[in-house]
Amino acid sequence: MDHSYTLKYIADYAKINYLGNPETVIKGVSEIENIKSETLVFVFDDKYINDVKKYNKCTFLIKKGLEDSLNPLNDTNNFLISENPKHDMAKILSLFELNYQKFLKYQNVHLSESVKIGNNVSIAPFSFIGKNSVIGNNVEIMPHCFIGDGSLIGDNTKIYPNVSIMSNSYIGNNVIIQSNSVIGSDGYGYVQTDGNNHFKIPQVGNVIIENDVEIGSNVSIDRATIGSTIIKKGTKIDNMVHIAHNVKIGERSLIIAQSGIAGSSVIGDDVIIAGQAGISGHINIGNQSVIMGRSGVTKSFPENSKISGFPARDHKDDFREKVMIKKIPELFKDVEKLKNNQK
Repeated sequence: MDHSYTLKYIADYAKINYLGNPETVIKGVSEIENIKSETLVFVFDDKYINDVKKYNKCTFLIKKGLEDSLNPLNDTNNFLISENPKHDMAKILSLFELNYQKFLKYQNVHLSESVKIGNNVSIAPFSFIGKNSVIGNNVEIMPHCFIGDGSLIGDNTKIYPNVSIMSNSYIGNNVIIQSNSVIGSDGYGYVQTDGNNHFKIPQVGNVIIENDVEIGSNVSIDRATIGSTIIKKGTKIDNMVHIAHNVKIGERSLIIAQSGIAGSSVIGDDVIIAGQAGISGHINIGNQSVIMGRSGVTKSFPENSKISGFPARDHKDDFREKVMIKKIPELFKDVEKLKNNQK
């Protein structure tokens, strides 16, 4: 698909100012380390200004004020001037995003009885839609997806290949679910019986994913034993994350790759959980807290906490302890000297 746009079109789309020829055609985007002609390059720091001066026939998105460092301007280059370049970069990159083929006739798709499908829905071949499910407007379901009975998929939601959404799941509007993720898998629940056997507890709840949530690839979100596992609006989940049964995650939280949250824990709004962090079950993490990477959280923390270490504690205390541990070899040497001096 052609991704060519004029300088003026991009400036109008992002609602920012420009310097240069409005009819200049931009055919793609380039990294600052590998600039190609007739492309758009994003420059966020004045340390790259000298690189900008080396090239021609390019368009550069720069932070407002950097244009003063480029005088006299290279006549063959063009500039988009932004007050918030990272935000404007995100808007502009959507113009160059890959578009997937749409399938509007549902060939080789299994549609069970009483399925309701909205307008402008694309369902790719080899997908399965369970009975009594509802698919909203402008939904894209890519190949080899499974949607169980009684599920609801909201408007403008995009489901990438090989996603499984188990029965009675609720997916809101504007949700993105990347490939190979499972929504509504069995929660990990067993009762230990005589003879150390493990009796499986039926998991009869569901998963609720609210609007504007993004779920990365290879994520497992377990349905509740009773009630609902809930991901609230605006939360973004990275790849390879596990969220156990009956977990509640607040609004706009960020959960980074390889993290795990055990059953019935409650994560507040605007929480950041960094990579490889583990959170025990039945605990509460307050709003606007930050859990540092590889932390092992075994107790609850109030809002605005900054947590690290294993077991996790206040980050300042953890950092202070790590500094003291580094001093142990020197302290050991001092003790040996004292012992030798006493002989």
